[in-house]
Amino acid sequence: MTQIESFGSLFGMGMTLETHRAWSRDTTLLLAFAAFVIAPLGAYLFSKLLKGRFPWVRLAIVLLFILFIAFETVIGRPPLRRYRPTFTPFASYANLQKKTIQRQILCNIMVFVPLGFLLNWGTGLSFLKTVLLCLLISLSIEFTQLMLKVGYCETDDLIHNTLGSIIGYWYFELLAYIKRRLFDTGAKTG
Repeated sequence: MTQIESFGSLFGMGMTLETHRAWSRDTTLLLAFAAFVIAPLGAYLFSKLLKGRFPWVRLAIVLLFILFIAFETVIGRPPLRRYRPTFTPFASYANLQKKTIQRQILCNIMVFVPLGFLLNWGTGLSFLKTVLLCLLISLSIEFTQLMLKVGYCETDDLIHNTLGSIIGYWYFELLAYIKRRLFDTGAKTG
């Protein structure tokens, strides 16, 4: 077993290639949990705790999550020996029967769900601005991966990351709508 020659990812410094593959399966579940449970619950609790004070805390949370994404997608990855970027949209769907490709697509979507959610919650940006910002962040990641030859620069990643941010944005809108319907209407009638 050889050690991955990199700074190591946030949760797995000095992992072997075998444990990195196993960790990737766990990452998919962790991202799903973060996207649909931790981000909404954290946003709700922070809103209750802060009660409108310290608006910079929301922005700081968003920036920390962007830093986390950058670390996990660029900084924490080893340089690849064989590197070939893929600029054909939906090229990964040719191998969709492979579990690794399915997991990769799911991870690329799920990693940006919390970002779309947090940008909506933390900045109040419009839908279009949120999607464009997430597209720009994803494009920056892919360009950096291309230049440093870490990870895989793929057009599909841009598509899946953007889809994840759209899901996150509308997930926040759905939860905000449910909250207004359940909690805010009773306070207004009283």
